[in-house]
Amino acid sequence: MELQKVNHYTPEEVAIDCLKLIPYTNEDILLDCGSGRKKVWYNNFKCNKKYEYEIEEGRDFLNHLIPVDWVVGNPPYHNSWSMLEHAMKISMVGIGFLLSSNTLNSLLLPSRMSKGDYKNFGITKIKVMNIQKWFGRYFFVIWKRDEKGFVDCEPKTYKEIQ
Repeated sequence: MELQKVNHYTPEEVAIDCLKLIPYTNEDILLDCGSGRKKVWYNNFKCNKKYEYEIEEGRDFLNHLIPVDWVVGNPPYHNSWSMLEHAMKISMVGIGFLLSSNTLNSLLLPSRMSKGDYKNFGITKIKVMNIQKWFGRYFFVIWKRDEKGFVDCEPKTYKEIQ
């Protein structure tokens, strides 16, 4: 029996509310890293220049090499780390990703947070969201380049006392 892949497309109202949290201007270049069927992030960017990628349409975000101001979207869980790493290479200002609690947990590993480009970005905002029909909590997380942010990590591992 083959497992069926389930896609969770972002409700447009969620994209609109999240975009209000990003301090971008009309002159900034925005990129939707996984636009999905309805392109709710891309269609709601209020800027002069924008890009969008959708792997199911043959356009892979991980192949984009041109610097942009902001990378925004709802990356697929199975590829979120690769997408965040790539976003940190091409984003000159910041990143805004909608993430599940499982995804956020996997991205906030001290081993990942102490790596290369991750050290140049700080988390400046997290909005907690409930999305009907999606399991668990969701978080819109904003990282900004060259800002300390409010999340810090301890790279050592603590051991429980027996």
